[in-house]
Amino acid sequence: MAQHARSTAPRDSVAAAELTAALDELSHAEWLAERERLGRELHDNVMQRLFATGVGLQALAGKVTDPVLAARLEEHIADLGETLDEVRTTVYRLRRGLAHLA
Repeated sequence: MAQHARSTAPRDSVAAAELTAALDELSHAEWLAERERLGRELHDNVMQRLFATGVGLQALAGKVTDPVLAARLEEHIADLGETLDEVRTTVYRLRRGLAHLA
């Protein structure tokens, strides 16, 4: 799980740099509107889908009898939970940033 997070770090840095470059081209008002839209999109769609997927996997895990498969499934569920926490933190930072910038 921690290994997965490290392997995506370079990709995340590139994506962040690309987003920063794109946002630099927007006017301040457009920039604020885009941050709000991204926060809403992450909250309303991405977080809800991640949560629903986690619930579905937990229901499935309760039916798995193979201990090796069950352990792997629990690892994926935990990883999904960590991802959801990261998205939640990002949404919070976007919204907190908007309150200070508006």
